[in-house]
Amino acid sequence: MNPSLQGSADFHELQEGSTADILNARIGGEIMDMVLVKYQGRNWYGRIRIAQDMQEFFPVCFTCDSAENLTVDLSVHVTRLHGRLTLAVFSPYWIVNKTSRVLQYRADDVSVKHASDFRDVILFSFKKKNIFSKNKLQLCVSTSSWSDGFSLDTVGSYGCVRCPANTMDYLVGVSIQMSSFNLTKMVTMSPFFTLVNKSSYELEVGEVQAEEGGVNGKWHYISTTEVRTGRVCCFTVLVGTVCVCVCVCVCVCVNV
Repeated sequence: MNPSLQGSADFHELQEGSTADILNARIGGEIMDMVLVKYQGRNWYGRIRIAQDMQEFFPVCFTCDSAENLTVDLSVHVTRLHGRLTLAVFSPYWIVNKTSRVLQYRADDVSVKHASDFRDVILFSFKKKNIFSKNKLQLCVSTSSWSDGFSLDTVGSYGCVRCPANTMDYLVGVSIQMSSFNLTKMVTMSPFFTLVNKSSYELEVGEVQAEEGGVNGKWHYISTTEVRTGRVCCFTVLVGTVCVCVCVCVCVCVNV
C-alpha cells in the first residue's frame, strides 16, 4: 500500500504489516490518498480525511480504473496514545480458497467471485456500518445453488457448508482463525474430505455417479504417501452417501 498526503509529491511504500511515520500531516481536514497495489492484478485508490473526531473504526472504499464498477472495502482502526495518532488499515476478513473450484460469496448487497487459480486472499467486508455486528455469508461452488447463510464470527471453529446442485451436494470445510494482530479473521475454504494414500501402491480414485453406478468424471492419480487436497474427487459428494472407486496402478513390462 502507498499512502501520500494530497498535494504532496512524497509517498510511502508500506509492505504488509509495516508502518510509516508521516510527520507533516495536519490533524484537521488533511486528505490522505492511498493506493492498494496490485491486488487482483490492479491498483485500487482510496481516500481518508484526517480529523480529530474520527471514529475508532470506519470503512474506506477503494476503486480501480476499469470499465466495471469494482470496489474493495477496507476498514481503518484509529488509536490515540501519548500524542500519537495511528491509523491501521485492515480487512475484516481474509478468505482463502483451497478447493481448486470457483467459489462465490454473497451477503446482502455484496457478491464476490473467487477464482480457483487465484492465489491471493480475498479481502472481504460486509457493508454494514458496524463491522463487528453479526453477519452471515452464503457460498456457491461452481454452478451449485447458494448455501444457507453461515457466520464468520466464531473464531477457532471448523464446520461444513453444503451447497446443493442438481445431482450432488458440494461439501466445503470452513475454518476460522484470528490473525496475529487481532483485527482480521482468516477464513479458509477447503475440501471437506481429504484422501491420504499411506499404502505402498500407486492409486487412482474416482467418484461413483448416483444414477449410473459408474465413475463420475476422470480418475485422480495419487502416488504413494502423497496427500491430495483441492482436486481430490471426494470433494464433490453425491446426495445420500459417499462412494468412491479405488484402483491400484499396475505397471506391465513387455520385453521385445
